[in-house]
Amino acid sequence: MGTMSSMSISILRDGELWELVSCHNASPRTISCETRTACEFVGKLLSLQMVSAEQREIASHRAQLKTHENGLLRNFACSGNLAQALAVNEEDVLASTGAQRAAFVRNGECTLVGRTPLGRDVVQLARWLFAERASDPVFQTDAIQKDCPEARDYDAVASGVLAISLSRVPPSYLIWFRPEVAQTARWAGELTEEQQAGKAGAINPHRSFNVWRQELRGKSLPWSPVEVETASNVRFGILNFVLRIAEEKAELNVGLERLQTRLKILDKSKSEFLNLISHELRTPLNGILGVGELLLGDLKEGPEEAEFRDMFDQSRRRILAIIDDALLLTQIEVEAEKFASRPITLQATLRAALDQTADFAQSHGIRFHQGCNDLGFVLAEENLLTKAIGSMLEIAVKLSRSGDTVNISSTSAGGTCHLAMETIGAHMPTVELGRFFDLFSVSQPITARGDDLGLTAPVAYRIVSRFGGSISVENREPFGVRMTISLKCTSEQ
Repeated sequence: MGTMSSMSISILRDGELWELVSCHNASPRTISCETRTACEFVGKLLSLQMVSAEQREIASHRAQLKTHENGLLRNFACSGNLAQALAVNEEDVLASTGAQRAAFVRNGECTLVGRTPLGRDVVQLARWLFAERASDPVFQTDAIQKDCPEARDYDAVASGVLAISLSRVPPSYLIWFRPEVAQTARWAGELTEEQQAGKAGAINPHRSFNVWRQELRGKSLPWSPVEVETASNVRFGILNFVLRIAEEKAELNVGLERLQTRLKILDKSKSEFLNLISHELRTPLNGILGVGELLLGDLKEGPEEAEFRDMFDQSRRRILAIIDDALLLTQIEVEAEKFASRPITLQATLRAALDQTADFAQSHGIRFHQGCNDLGFVLAEENLLTKAIGSMLEIAVKLSRSGDTVNISSTSAGGTCHLAMETIGAHMPTVELGRFFDLFSVSQPITARGDDLGLTAPVAYRIVSRFGGSISVENREPFGVRMTISLKCTSEQ
């Protein structure tokens, strides 16, 4: 080959050979020590310059990838859903690792970004990763078909794979893809046909350094260490966010457990309060009322004595009604499971409420006019709903003048039954309408007779709400009040 002497200058990186400068001469030649020392110095200088340039390039590349990495993690933190973050932020997803395609696979379902392999192929790849590379938090290759033979079907679009494991239960992976890039390798020294076919045995020294080109397929551009590092950072950021959310949920669960314990104590206190009302309060009160009746029985007959008896009777009924209503309110909140819902006819329930309220209406000189059609079935507890409708009828009586008629009508629309009660008396004060169903909020007399609502309205409201319904109260024009009970209809019977 006409080379009688040669010399090489090594260019090192981290103590390893990186590049080589080879010098040849056609005749024998001896290089002086000074020249060899100068060449060695040039080699070290080149090494430093090339390493410095590479480090600057790596730093610049890392800064670019970091910007996209932060964008991806920011979108994930805002949405809390990685699949959604991938769909709305395709640029950062792909640019964070320099990929052309990406996919998120979780429990057999995948979200694709860009022109990726088919969804079933991506899911199959994730299963292979979980089966063969489960111990690798980050997996990268530029020729996936060498590790996973099934990937040959799509190596043109996804020869390069960079995957991070996010969860094992269920298996979750974020995968980036790079397409195949056909490359031409240039070799110094052309092989014979036997050598190319691998039949020449041991390779002897080349007799020629002519350039030999070889086409390489089935590989993508390799993933740089910075890109693999970014993928690892993305994995750490996602897992850190998920862990923080889990810790917050754990703290919240501890707070909820404490609150639940406190609520159990409060429920127990309410139950004890029920016993107090039922026994400790009602028993002595009955004794007081009994003594009062005995004393009133000894009074002479006369207009003034009759007024005393009427006043005592009204007060007795009112305080007993308040105690009964308070007991019922507490039972609804504390022992709701005792009042199981079942399909009942609203027509029959209305009829039972009218029967219970008949004496009260008659004592006030009020008549009921019912113009209801067949209302069908609703889901409720019959006795409670009868109590609610009866309570609203009593309020209608209180809002009416002696000799008036309370009109009762019904409509059904959109799967909801509406039961309306209309009076023809005076309007309710506007300030009272807004707090009509609050406890003791409408405690002032609302009629000329001095009637007040007590707990009647709150009891009715809580019962109807218990069964998913509502009650509304509004003034009618030109006079009177309209109260409407609305309940969802059911086809069950």
